[in-house]
Amino acid sequence: VILAVAAKHQVVVIEDCAHAHGGKWNGRGVGSWGHVGSFSFQQSKPMTSGEGGICITNDDEIADRLHRVRNCGRAMPGRPESPPPEGLLCHNFRGTEFQALILHGQLDGMDALLARYNENAARLERRLAAVAGLRVQARGRRAGPQSYYCWAVILEGRLEAVPVERFIEALAAEGAPCFGVTYGPVYASPLWNVPERGYRIAHGGCPVAEAIGTKHTLTAWHPFLGATRETIDLIGDALAKVANNAEALV
Repeated sequence: VILAVAAKHQVVVIEDCAHAHGGKWNGRGVGSWGHVGSFSFQQSKPMTSGEGGICITNDDEIADRLHRVRNCGRAMPGRPESPPPEGLLCHNFRGTEFQALILHGQLDGMDALLARYNENAARLERRLAAVAGLRVQARGRRAGPQSYYCWAVILEGRLEAVPVERFIEALAAEGAPCFGVTYGPVYASPLWNVPERGYRIAHGGCPVAEAIGTKHTLTAWHPFLGATRETIDLIGDALAKVANNAEALV
């Protein structure tokens, strides 16, 4: 639907794939659906070189603009040198060969890593299916494999009254550290530092999204999904134990 609307109005589609390395949707790699796919290589990502990122495209004109942005305004190799388009801000964002080698070395193991992530996520889902009040974030219906940056659980029903901070403290005491959501709704970001009447969506305009993002969700960083089955079972047991004794946390 997005691509059809974009084509109708001649709008470029940029996929934010910052956390989705190696993932596929409907049998096709994420980042290859739109005009541009943007991936992050910051240190916390599933594929990392410490910092940096990459944009992929099969459009030569967009590729040239991206090359100019990262390479001081210079044209893409194979094209005649010319000034960058008027208004295009160009910088020195060039990655190094050392970073490229670090990233290249991670490609060989990416499929196996995602397979383990998906296997362990499914294992946790099965373990927690009967625990009242815990709703595991659904995997994409057409995702295969799904890339994970975080694995999320929503507290609902009988657990809605439990402060997420108290739940996290109890999990840490059981040896299963996790954290709350670090990002709120996009429209609440300080990036949009304009008077509230200038927001497309005012604060409180999406109460369900705001509650999920700030009050009822706990997450675990992706490396834990690479653990052994025994460790995954211990994490599942800790979640179930805290949830089943949540009355003590209120």
